[in-house]
Amino acid sequence: MYDVIIIGAGLVGLGTANVLQEHNPLLRLLVLDKEKGVATHQSGHNSNVVHSGIYYTPSSLKARLAKQGNRTTYQFCQEHGLYYDRCGKVVVATKQKELPLLENIYQRGVTKRG
Repeated sequence: MYDVIIIGAGLVGLGTANVLQEHNPLLRLLVLDKEKGVATHQSGHNSNVVHSGIYYTPSSLKARLAKQGNRTTYQFCQEHGLYYDRCGKVVVATKQKELPLLENIYQRGVTKRG
């Protein structure tokens, strides 16, 4: 008998389970997944990048959530002794016509985002 059953042992399912357990340690929780291991389906196919929100409109909901997710991901890793490599990102233009887009991304990066 469980209080909560979460379908999916990817990042979202495991993150949800973690938050629920933190708020209620006595919660009887079950996480189910069709795969043999955790984070092996869609979560295992992502870019493995902690996004900064630099591509989103400054102060937009997407930018604010990406920035918050960025902070909390690194904080979680530090609190739990998990390895991460905060190496940054290089964004380049490969064609002359992409230079204005690159400048826009640069301006977003130096502008304080929500």
